[in-house]
Amino acid sequence: MNCGVLPAPLGAIRCCCHHELVSPIRHTPGTNRADSLLRTARRALRPLGLAAAIVVALATTAVHADDSSSGWEILRVENGIQVARKAVPGSSFVAFRGEGDVPAPILSVANVLVDVSRNTQWMDSVREVRILRKLSDSDYVMYSHIGTPPLITDRDFVYTVHLTIEGAGTGFRIDMRSTDDPDAPRTDYVRGNLTGSTFTLHASPDRKSTHVVAEIHADPMGNIPAWLMNAFQKSWGYNTIVGLRRQVAGGRSPENPLLVGRLANGVDP
Repeated sequence: MNCGVLPAPLGAIRCCCHHELVSPIRHTPGTNRADSLLRTARRALRPLGLAAAIVVALATTAVHADDSSSGWEILRVENGIQVARKAVPGSSFVAFRGEGDVPAPILSVANVLVDVSRNTQWMDSVREVRILRKLSDSDYVMYSHIGTPPLITDRDFVYTVHLTIEGAGTGFRIDMRSTDDPDAPRTDYVRGNLTGSTFTLHASPDRKSTHVVAEIHADPMGNIPAWLMNAFQKSWGYNTIVGLRRQVAGGRSPENPLLVGRLANGVDP
């Protein structure tokens, strides 16, 4: 049985830089500091190409609103996907969330999320994914290697994955968190810290679609400035939901034995 979920702060890590790529900010009278930071980021990221520039542009055009009931600040609503962030006490890195519907039964969506073989197809910059150890039918220790642009050291993660089926097969949750493990490979990459990431799935009343909430709080470690990481990671939630929609629509993943018969499959009971 495969369980291949990734922490995937991938878009953020792909576009972030070490301190040697970020030039000092020259602040002149009458210049807004936020504007200075963004101009500096654009200069630093120019060698990384158009994709990085687009992400910075998104950071400057985000729509802000408050969701005071949960502490989340809504940044963007597009294509039925809501992106939000939330400050985390004691951390300079903020948490991010993407939320939207996937037009497929919850079983189909869950099968894609836990399919190791397909992670590299829809999660940006993923170079390698593997299960290090199976702890139980619903618990694993995973390893993932994230590729980065030239001059930036690749990142990797070692983390636990816990699967939970909720309700009468109409809910599914994946919890991920960094861990130390004796089977973790020794690499020359910078090992990131996944302080917490979840995927929460709920079937629609007619069981034909699935509401997905993806959340992450991670520290890429190394010399990436927190302000830069936070700016770029704004796109993670949106890209995650879009990528999941495309992957579910593009083909069927093998059915996971833990999920078959326990999650709604779009057929009325």
